[in-house]
Amino acid sequence: ARGQSRGGTRTTGYDAKGRARRGPKKSDPFAKFRRKKRRENAIKVNGANVDYRLKLTAAEATRGGVKYISMTNGKRLKVTIPKSTRSGQVLRLKGQGMPGLGGGTDGDALVTVTLDHDADLRIDGRDVYTSLAISLDQAVLGGKVMTPTLDGNVSVTVPKNANTGRILRLRGRGLPADADHPSPGDQFVVLKVVLPAKPDPELRAFVETWSATKGRAKA
Repeated sequence: ARGQSRGGTRTTGYDAKGRARRGPKKSDPFAKFRRKKRRENAIKVNGANVDYRLKLTAAEATRGGVKYISMTNGKRLKVTIPKSTRSGQVLRLKGQGMPGLGGGTDGDALVTVTLDHDADLRIDGRDVYTSLAISLDQAVLGGKVMTPTLDGNVSVTVPKNANTGRILRLRGRGLPADADHPSPGDQFVVLKVVLPAKPDPELRAFVETWSATKGRAKA
């Protein structure tokens, strides 16, 4: 039998034993949304790695330290540079890449190091090269001048009558020794004689006199 409510609306019916039969369940407007969320949560996707490039001077790569990189989201990424880092070396920063989905792990930031060969110091193998400008009087008279090295500026002795292209060798001032190289490299300082930027009348007069008496005779 089935009961009828007022107005003829169908209500819950009963079976032969008098047990109530349940009518159809009401539709849940949020059921589809919940099913979609369950599917999304069931998918686990690891985050992608992100590539960056970091340019260092030879001294920075050798000494190590801390640098910062601007990320695509506007944040600054702290990069710790190990000592004796080489050009082309990749530094992996765990969890600093794209975020994972559904519990997946975050990607990494892969920082490729390149060396700035336009800087004062240039690395070639285990050795270091630099060009050092000296004045005319330093070239003629010799003396002490400062030159950059991987460990900071040091004093070197310019010999008397040094010409452009003269090379000074600083033993042990190249790349430091390591497990594969028991001895450090050397540094080679190439001298370059530079005249004053502003013309000096006295210097010009002296050179003219010297050239007229001794310079041409030697030539």
